[in-house]
Amino acid sequence: MTTTIVKCANCNIVISELLAFIQNKIQVMDEESIRRICSNSFSAEEVAEAKNLLFESIPTTVRRVTRKGEGKSIRDLEDIICLFKETDPDITPIFVARNLNKLPPVTFDYVDASKLLKDINLLQRDLKLVQDTYVPKNEFSQLKTELENLKTASLVNNFNINLRRRGAFMLNESEVDSGPMGIHFSENGESPDTEKQKSPNISKKAVELKNCTKRSMLTDGAVPTRSNCNDSPSQPLPELPLSMRAIDVGDQLSATTKKDVQQTSVSEENVKKGNEWIIVTNKRKKNSNRYGNKIGSAIQTSNFKSADLKVPIFITNVHKDTKPESISEYVYKQTNEKISLIKISQRKERGYNAFKIFVPRHKLYMFLNEKLWPEGIIFRRFVNFISHGNQEAEANKPVS
Repeated sequence: MTTTIVKCANCNIVISELLAFIQNKIQVMDEESIRRICSNSFSAEEVAEAKNLLFESIPTTVRRVTRKGEGKSIRDLEDIICLFKETDPDITPIFVARNLNKLPPVTFDYVDASKLLKDINLLQRDLKLVQDTYVPKNEFSQLKTELENLKTASLVNNFNINLRRRGAFMLNESEVDSGPMGIHFSENGESPDTEKQKSPNISKKAVELKNCTKRSMLTDGAVPTRSNCNDSPSQPLPELPLSMRAIDVGDQLSATTKKDVQQTSVSEENVKKGNEWIIVTNKRKKNSNRYGNKIGSAIQTSNFKSADLKVPIFITNVHKDTKPESISEYVYKQTNEKISLIKISQRKERGYNAFKIFVPRHKLYMFLNEKLWPEGIIFRRFVNFISHGNQEAEANKPVS
């Protein structure tokens, strides 16, 4: 079928009502609704003609397939929609309608209600997300203003924080002088504590001291003196009693220093006490035999007697020439008990024999006494290892 393209010579515009409808509705409607509307509003010939017009208007490598049989128009509409989606919009012509009466109306009869409800739910969810995460404009402006105020706020005065942490701000100016400990600096050459400790025995006559070039500080109870003076020799002052000091060093120590000295003396006393060892004993005696068993030793005079249970004992390092009868006779003479022996077969040939002896359980302590067995015989409780078939059965075979 040949078609004549009605196209503008200066612009890329093609006249086709069906193609104009599909080109405009393909972005807002689903394919099923477009196929249903176009199949009811346009005939099969119009659909085939629009398909040929589209393939002739667009340079494409898609093969044009001629549909036949029942449902031809539906498949042609599918080809048109598919070609619109696969073609670059820049090279697709603009399809327009010359007869607007041919454009079908979009009613609810052709709309997929389930898809519409799905889109509405999606829109509601997005709207709720916007309401939950977005803030009003006035709150955003208020937050912005607060941030600007924080940027322009003055810094907190923390420059002397080191002094406050170390406690230096609690010291007086006199306690941080570079002079000897316990001595205050005085501009007039006298200690400030000297005037406080003056006694009535001291003469009230003052000696005028002028043009002094050397000044000494009072230490260890001495009196301040001045040398190289121009005046006559000064009258000596009476000596102070030994009980009085010009400067009390203890008063000059700060509260912190006194506390440290007291802590040091207390720690030394604790060290001395720590060297003295004290033996600690547990007054509560531990009863190790609280649930221990005991064995009766009374002479049997009735039918009331203990069960004759046998337990195995393992002895080894027995001479090759020693017979089992000799072992039984030896044990009977020593313990007055009859025993049964089983010779244990060894995988490798050794220079000694080993036996398994069954003894009464209530007299096991007698057979585990090292004084019972001859010198060199090794004995212990018998240990049952994993059996190995016939070899174990032959090993446990009693000796006749």
